[in-house]
Amino acid sequence: MLGVFLMLPAALNAQQKLVDTVKTPYPEVTSPIIFHATRKEPVAYVAESASLLIFQTHNWVEGAELELDLPVGIKLVAAIRNLSWKDPQQITVKGQAYQRYTLAKNPGASPGWWHILWKSDTDLGQSAKAYYRTLYQGKADHESELSIRSLQLPKLRTFNKLPVYFSIPSDLMKIWPADDFRRGGFNAVDIWAYMHPNHRGWALPLVHNVKQNLKGSGVELWAWPMSWWWNIANSTEDGKATTITGKRVRKVSLQYRGEWYQKWIDAGKLLLDQGIYTHSSDPEFYHIVGTNNADETVGFSAASLAEFKQWVKQQNLSLKNTDAKFFMNKENKAQYPEEVRAFRRYKAHRFNQFFVDYRHAMQTHLKAKGEDPKKFKFVIYSTYHRAMGSFFAYKNFEDSPSFIWAYENPKDLPEAFDIIAPMVYPDIYGEGSFGTYGPSKNYSKMNMLGPWEDTSSLHKLIGNRSVIAPILSSGYSYSSTPSYRADMPTHMLLANIMEVFASGGKGFGIWGATNHDAYDMQQVAKLVDGLVDAENIIQHGSPFEAQPVSGKAFVKGITAAEGALLLVSEYSGKGQQVTVSVPVEGEVVDCYSGEKMGRLQKGGNFTIRLTSKTPARIFRIIKAK
Repeated sequence: MLGVFLMLPAALNAQQKLVDTVKTPYPEVTSPIIFHATRKEPVAYVAESASLLIFQTHNWVEGAELELDLPVGIKLVAAIRNLSWKDPQQITVKGQAYQRYTLAKNPGASPGWWHILWKSDTDLGQSAKAYYRTLYQGKADHESELSIRSLQLPKLRTFNKLPVYFSIPSDLMKIWPADDFRRGGFNAVDIWAYMHPNHRGWALPLVHNVKQNLKGSGVELWAWPMSWWWNIANSTEDGKATTITGKRVRKVSLQYRGEWYQKWIDAGKLLLDQGIYTHSSDPEFYHIVGTNNADETVGFSAASLAEFKQWVKQQNLSLKNTDAKFFMNKENKAQYPEEVRAFRRYKAHRFNQFFVDYRHAMQTHLKAKGEDPKKFKFVIYSTYHRAMGSFFAYKNFEDSPSFIWAYENPKDLPEAFDIIAPMVYPDIYGEGSFGTYGPSKNYSKMNMLGPWEDTSSLHKLIGNRSVIAPILSSGYSYSSTPSYRADMPTHMLLANIMEVFASGGKGFGIWGATNHDAYDMQQVAKLVDGLVDAENIIQHGSPFEAQPVSGKAFVKGITAAEGALLLVSEYSGKGQQVTVSVPVEGEVVDCYSGEKMGRLQKGGNFTIRLTSKTPARIFRIIKAK
């Protein structure tokens, strides 16, 4: 679930230049543990409710421990994976009372996950400090200081129908107090359920524990069965794909419905039996990136070639040639453009059928149990931005890498999926990082219009046939891969969310491998609370195109019978005063700050200021009843 974004048209380039992040420098090579924070000063936010604190290993050495000194009043609540500590040691640091925790990985545990839940029993003010260091063979190394800010997480409103979800490991949701989690504005959690047949002995108890944790919290439980099935199927004799030359390769055969596909179906049924009715999928198994022969890699088995000819008849297509092995050959492709497009559409259709058939299997299972098949909902983490651009940059989406390399046809997806969640992670990759645009060493740039690009382009293609609810990122700052190292400052995350709703999105999520700390939770919850009053507008509204208003600022939004949602954004980092004209009559209120701009007639104006720290503001306009 990683993301990359393409260059915008020249008219919009000015908006995408906001860069408000710094890279984590490598620590000294002797240190195997570093802190995750990459803000301009390393600040950790702790709340009276449990929230995340994340560390990352570097140059990992088995047996290394993390020594963490926290002011009295802060305590560690729980952690994953196989991360443990003894009762803290009472110490004095610079004349103040501290507790020293020594955290260690249990033998055989993965070094990559140092996810800790912590909380504060007292207001620490603005000057509290923590200290941490690596401890190895009794020697402390690479001590660092960490500023701490404490804050409150009030339980604010969240949407009744629109999803605000967090995609996280089940073992993390097991230990996160549900009421504390809900204080981040979330009304759903998508757990990584680890439903491989060999893992269920420990995975199913985790699912049960999560269910018990969420009981009565108002947080809906979703589950990702995981993507193990296809990565095993593509090594089996009946699961391997056939290339144009007849070679069998480790890509899933388009026709595959063998043992491991059935095990995936069985996993889904098992989740239904646990009362989990919304399932998600992250299907990156046709992720043939940057190759010149993607068209020739999959789909040339005898069964696929024969089925393609039947599909052409069913689609009433008039093609000069239906021999895909002939017209997909590099030497012939240019002479058969319609045939090439048709074969790509067929492969996308076949890709989608994996999920259509899963959906039908789940609905059939529910019906056999005497339950309503409509309970089942299906989510796709979509558009493969990990190494390619979105549909936005192409007049015809069939020219996009997502269609050609990943076989993803957005017009097909609603047949299988209730929710389409583009993987929008502008903090991880900058523009032009991968794909046809070549590698880029300047990873610090963020395309802040990525959420708008993905959401608006998808909405144009599918309308409201499926809910578009992008999955966003709070930052991937603790990665050991330098190019990923960036934190998403909270004001930029809020702008991402605003872009989604102003572009036709009807919900959003957060990718759970990111640094979503207490401050992110507090501020996102505040924005969601302010958007609740516009929930009907969001549900029923249609987006209008982005319009330049003055300078580098743009206005976009949605209108509905109930009113409008209006976003004003300017991402140069310089700020600007903007005069905005409203599309409908009504009371204009800033959804985040609550500031009232007055009751305006259609075409009436109000003036606001955007700054580097407030680059986007979103307003609800509620029509008088």
